[in-house]
Amino acid sequence: MALYLGDDTAKHLGRVTINPFVHIDLIGTVLLPLMGVPFGWAKPVPFNPIRFKKDISMKAGGALVALAGPVSNVILCILIYTAILVLKASIGLDLNSSGLYSMLIMFLRMNIVLAIFNMIPIPPLDGHHILNMFIPLSLRHYWDVFLAKGQILLFVAFFIFSSAIGEVIAFVLGVLGLS
Repeated sequence: MALYLGDDTAKHLGRVTINPFVHIDLIGTVLLPLMGVPFGWAKPVPFNPIRFKKDISMKAGGALVALAGPVSNVILCILIYTAILVLKASIGLDLNSSGLYSMLIMFLRMNIVLAIFNMIPIPPLDGHHILNMFIPLSLRHYWDVFLAKGQILLFVAFFIFSSAIGEVIAFVLGVLGLS
């Protein structure tokens, strides 16, 4: 999205790729999962809003770049759900014993979590870029103080909402008839 808006920062850094090795973060991708921590992260793809095309504001461009991740997760959810329905209808996929079904459900759950979690308006998650677009100038100082405490707030939010995320996933799967 940033490239589409005119910023080629990530392209020059070799980060516009689906090669997973380019996105590995030593702590978030390697160490935490090895220690059994049930969450992690990849290196963020950098963007520079100053380089956006002149017809888009830095705030709006930042919000569009931030929305690209969660929107892609929702699109993947739709594709995975469609694949489940097609497999079920065409080959009679046994929903109770199929390894393929279990894998598709795992990918569906992962993308539901990523779409929801990344919309939380706490840095470094994408949601804070979206909320930033709506913060009035009169509240900018308080917003900056909030952003400075973002990583601490993120850990607090993770522990508070971790059980709620499981309930949201169960609800979504129930609505889709996959529970």
